[in-house]
Amino acid sequence: MTVAYYMNFVEGHHGSKYRIGGLPTLSPEKTPWHPDDNGYFGFISEFDVDGKAIVLPKVKKIQLFQPIDDGDDPTPVVGIIRQPHGNVKQSFQIQVHPLAHARDILLERKVDPDIMPELNTNLEVGPLFKSKLSGVDPWQESSSNRQFIGLLREAESGLNFGGRTCCLYYLRDEDEVIVELK
Repeated sequence: MTVAYYMNFVEGHHGSKYRIGGLPTLSPEKTPWHPDDNGYFGFISEFDVDGKAIVLPKVKKIQLFQPIDDGDDPTPVVGIIRQPHGNVKQSFQIQVHPLAHARDILLERKVDPDIMPELNTNLEVGPLFKSKLSGVDPWQESSSNRQFIGLLREAESGLNFGGRTCCLYYLRDEDEVIVELK
């Protein structure tokens, strides 16, 4: 059995280290997009890398940003705050995405099976497809180089992923976090 941390969303910010909306608690050293696009992306979410729900080497926080224009590809881009992280003077202004309403994410520890049961195919009601960190990868795409970090569902989070689910993976060989919409 695999430990998973399922997300419960609470309106407003009350001090959680996992959240949607507002401004990031730390600024990235550089943007995960080209400097010419500084006004084009908005902050949507931040996850603390605490060694329990998310375990990644030398990473302090994972931040997600998304294009602000509704007509653009809704795939978020990832900002990584590495350890150690000093006081960063940002040369850009971070915008809050207009759809990222302030919500804290409270984590509930549960146990997932080690592999997906064959009978669990309904994406809307399947409990293993709910927003979570760690646990079993519902798409079974983890490998020796690819670590499942978690997934964020549109309906639960209030974010817009074009009707899809936002999945986070860590690529060990490249030492980077990627997002895929499924």
